[in-house]
This record gives sequence, structure tokens and C-alpha cells, in this order.
Amino acid sequence: MCIVREKKIPDVFDLFEKKTSLMIKQMQEYVSELGNLREFTTPKLYSHDCRRLTEIIPKNSVDIVITSPPYGTGSRYTDIYRLNFQWLEFEKPERKTTLETTKVFTEELKTALTEIYHVLKKGKNCFFVYGDPSTENSITSTAVDDAKSIGFSYKGLISCPIEKKSSKHHTKYRRFIPKDFILILQK
Repeated sequence: MCIVREKKIPDVFDLFEKKTSLMIKQMQEYVSELGNLREFTTPKLYSHDCRRLTEIIPKNSVDIVITSPPYGTGSRYTDIYRLNFQWLEFEKPERKTTLETTKVFTEELKTALTEIYHVLKKGKNCFFVYGDPSTENSITSTAVDDAKSIGFSYKGLISCPIEKKSSKHHTKYRRFIPKDFILILQK
């Protein structure tokens, strides 16, 4: 454990407000930069549980879905976010197995894929960004099989190497998956 003595604790609410204001400003600038490229409308961005998309989005109305499902082997989320758990007074969950190998995870992933399929327009794409330990029960094989059974076409997989330099982080929190992936599905 590393303890920095006399470290100034920032005002987290002030930091949060500044960060969200910056993100809103950057998104407005991005939309403005699109200019004439925007053929039909200003993009709508949603932050919602993708297992319940049809509650807020009409079917066959979305041009693109970009999402990143949780993957427990990609990072030790409960360790990395332990302060968030403590700050919000939540009990830190204990896991003895990886998230992806649980039956609940694969069922929830299929539910999410089904909802995404319903809201996408025909011929449009869904991109899943994730890490995959490339094990026998990998996210890739499960997601592709489930997506095909729902009606998606598998269009490809892009492999993105993760930079190995992480000297600023304690070794316990370093990612141990050498690549991220982008799974491309089409309705």
C-alpha cells in the first residue's frame, strides 16, 4: 500500500462539475464541427441500460450503437472503484470468478444484444468495444453466436493493442489483457 502524507483532497463535486461542463462544451463543439455533414439531425446520445433500450428509444430508429459491456477480466473494477463504493456507502462486491464466465452475464449480454437489434435500423451497425482474455468461454464467441441467433450479421473484429506502459499505476491495477477488441455487428 502506498500512502501520500499531507496530500490535498480536492473538492470532488467541483471537479465533477468542471469535468461534465467540459464534456458538454466539447460535444457542442463536435456537433458544430459536423456542419454540413449532418444530413438529417443533431445526434442524440444516450446513457442508458442497454438491456432496456426499447423503453426510451423507438424500434428501428437508431443509425449506430457504440457500447462497451462490463468485462470483469479487463480491469479489476471493484478494486479500481473502491473509493466510489466507499463514498457512496456501497458494499464492495466480492467475486471469486470472472464476470464473463457466469451464466447471468451471458444472459444479460444476450438481452442487451436483443434490445440493440430492436432499436437499430435495418442495415445499420453495432460496435462493441471490450477486452477479451481469449479464453474458451470468451465474450467474442458468446456474443457472435448470440447475435447471429437474434438476427445480426457478423461483420468483423478489430484488434487494438493496449499500450503496455503503465508505470504510473500500481501493478495490482494494471490491465492484463494485451488487446481491446471492437466487435462489428449489422442488422
